[in-house]
Amino acid sequence: MAEPPRTFSARAQPLIEEAAVRSRLSARTRAERLRDAARPILQATLAATIQIDIAVRNVQVLARGARRAIDLDENVPPEAASAVRELAHAVQALGEALDDPDRGGAVREPALRAAGQATLVLERTGNMSVTVIVGQVRSTAVDLLRGSGMTYDEAADAERAAVRDAESLGQA
Repeated sequence: MAEPPRTFSARAQPLIEEAAVRSRLSARTRAERLRDAARPILQATLAATIQIDIAVRNVQVLARGARRAIDLDENVPPEAASAVRELAHAVQALGEALDDPDRGGAVREPALRAAGQATLVLERTGNMSVTVIVGQVRSTAVDLLRGSGMTYDEAADAERAAVRDAESLGQA
């Protein structure tokens, strides 16, 4: 009876086994490099996600403050609504900033305008509803700044500077 043909010769077998080992090692090394390259992106996305979650909670408190103002028929100057619109612009820009960190300014500029405009509202009225609205606009602005890649200290400093600038100009 004839012996079945071998796929590989006995001399080629060790070479094939070595090639298989090298292939597995190469694949593992490539996977590790890809993982290492992706790590900063994943960390930035996770940090932004946490800040977005906090911003959502602040907006919920902001909405309750606005509802309270409506229910109590309190004076809320139109600049408060303008500040909220600026926050909306910042939120719209956040998606692109997450994809391209160089677009962080598109989030930061309207967020900082929102903080400045909201603070000026306090000069016109100081009722509790407005105080809540202003506080939440400013908190949300900081959250969005952090979501765009700024540290807490950078975001808080930028928000405070925007408020000082708005106060010194007397307008936003």
